[in-house]
Amino acid sequence: MTNDEGYHSLTPHEVAEVLESGAEVFLIDIRPPRQFHQGHLPEAISLPADDFADRYEREINPDDSVILICEKGLNSIAAAKFLISQDFTNVALLAGGMIAWREMQGESD
Repeated sequence: MTNDEGYHSLTPHEVAEVLESGAEVFLIDIRPPRQFHQGHLPEAISLPADDFADRYEREINPDDSVILICEKGLNSIAAAKFLISQDFTNVALLAGGMIAWREMQGESD
């Protein structure tokens, strides 16, 4: 469900379902490169928050379906709001971030 800001949150299980369905979606991981290389979702693109505004146009287009990923699920909110302001219409974020994803996978920090 889309919130008033124009993006929606997906649980780790919902993201897994999207990936399993084969839907065309861009997974954008906005964590720093060090965290990305320690573990990330399959097919995720590293686009760190520090470079996001300068680099996003090289990776994704407003018509693309995008799921944003950060560590806790909070930093991706700013990226989602930014993309909405740039006329993106299908923007989601991983609720709880990689912490929630790892918990779903049975991993711990």
